[in-house]
Amino acid sequence: MSGSDSAKELVEFLRSLDARLSVLESRPPSRTPSLTSIKYPSPYLESSEKLLTADGLQTITTVPVCSVCHKALAGDYYSCSHCSRMLCQECAIIHNNRAHCEDCIREFHVDLSRRDYFVLIAFANGLKDFGKISEAISAAKEDVGDSATVLLSSNLVTIEKRCLGLLHGYKLTDLGLLAVQVYRRIYGKDEDTALVGRNLRNMLFSEK
Repeated sequence: MSGSDSAKELVEFLRSLDARLSVLESRPPSRTPSLTSIKYPSPYLESSEKLLTADGLQTITTVPVCSVCHKALAGDYYSCSHCSRMLCQECAIIHNNRAHCEDCIREFHVDLSRRDYFVLIAFANGLKDFGKISEAISAAKEDVGDSATVLLSSNLVTIEKRCLGLLHGYKLTDLGLLAVQVYRRIYGKDEDTALVGRNLRNMLFSEK
């Protein structure tokens, strides 16, 4: 092999080496696999899962929050006996010695609208005249009658009658008394509930 051939071969080798170095330099630098921890709020009990990704190992943890007010749960809390969603002490509704969320109370036990509840507590306070009840709860007299029908069909109240079959009043059943306790937790903090309570008290005191 002549000297010129050796020189050409060396030049070709250097060019090939330079090309390979250029390819290596253009690649992104390799990263050390990372270990990350990610937390997500969840209305259910805390859980943890590990996932191996291209970026490394990830630990995904769910942190339980109240399914109603969405506050992080600390201290004592409850789990709905039907859907297992988590509830704080303020949002849990205890019925039959078990914790419930509002959705499950309505679906599996008793479903009362706000107006139905107002009529129910009016009956609980001894009012029977639909006109006075409609004034106290700011509803039409016909709507009060519709709510009374709902309460009767749901076995929350019964009709008390005196002699000759005349209407004496509406009496709450045991289920009705439980419904008052349950729905006081749902509607009791609302401003219109406080207003209805004041109207009923004023009406009852004025009759004495």
